[in-house]
Amino acid sequence: MVSVWRSTGHCCARQLWVDRTLVTADVTGASRNVNGSLEITLEQQGAKVTGALFQRVGNTRAPIAGTVTGDVFKFQATGTSAVYEGELTVDGDEMKGYARSSGGRVDTVLRRIDASTPARQP
Repeated sequence: MVSVWRSTGHCCARQLWVDRTLVTADVTGASRNVNGSLEITLEQQGAKVTGALFQRVGNTRAPIAGTVTGDVFKFQATGTSAVYEGELTVDGDEMKGYARSSGGRVDTVLRRIDASTPARQP
């Protein structure tokens, strides 16, 4: 959305604050990667997201805090021995992107597994 202001023959455009805070995706529920090594359980309230991350390798559990802007979910999870961060693009019941920790960056695809919390369409 762009607003156009006109004055004395000149015009300029500026992005409205609504564009920068628009939430078009719902990440509420449980999601898992294809091989089952990573699972996240999330609850979304507006743009704010909280939940938990479980990584089977190392039996790591960590609380998640993040935000959704448009269809992008950015998060950070702090475990006992590592800090995880990531950015996932939401498309219905699927999220694609990356997760990174001190062990490096991993591209991942997560699919919603909790049928009681279906994806909402924008």
